[in-house]
Amino acid sequence: MGTHNFIGVMTNRDATECSGVNTGANQTSGGSSVAKNQYVGGEITTPSDINILADNKNLELGAAGDAILYYDGTNMVINPKSVGSGYVDVAGSVNIATGEGFKVNGTQVVTDQGAALTAQDTSITHTAPGTPDFAIQDLTNSSPFGFVTQDEGNTVLQVILNLQTRVAELESRLQAHGLIA
Repeated sequence: MGTHNFIGVMTNRDATECSGVNTGANQTSGGSSVAKNQYVGGEITTPSDINILADNKNLELGAAGDAILYYDGTNMVINPKSVGSGYVDVAGSVNIATGEGFKVNGTQVVTDQGAALTAQDTSITHTAPGTPDFAIQDLTNSSPFGFVTQDEGNTVLQVILNLQTRVAELESRLQAHGLIA
């Protein structure tokens, strides 16, 4: 009981495993303070928070500190190639909060979805041109105004329909990836 001061190396050769509070070779009812580095040869398990109470202090992962995670005072930084050439592999979903974004190499690549696109009109129907004529001439100026040939008019309608189809496919894919509403 009371205070005990030790000078030098304190060794405990008891190899009892720890499986929770009040188990293991060393048991402390109060808090514990360590002024120097500490090495743990087994797992560290806690039912509570782990706090790193300073900015720019790394949580190093991997045998050689291959990846690091830290808070720089403003941003959370994940560096998967602190040593070597790793990458971040997400084995689940990444949710981006409304109004927030996602950057790759400092470039904004995803932001919130924003407003929905203008509703798509019904696709036009037309007669396919006999020979598509993509060199459209000026409209005729005689009453009524129109295309010089019927194939030119049908070609323009084919192009418009193709654009409608492609925009609809693009919209569908962007929605499937959650990039637009």
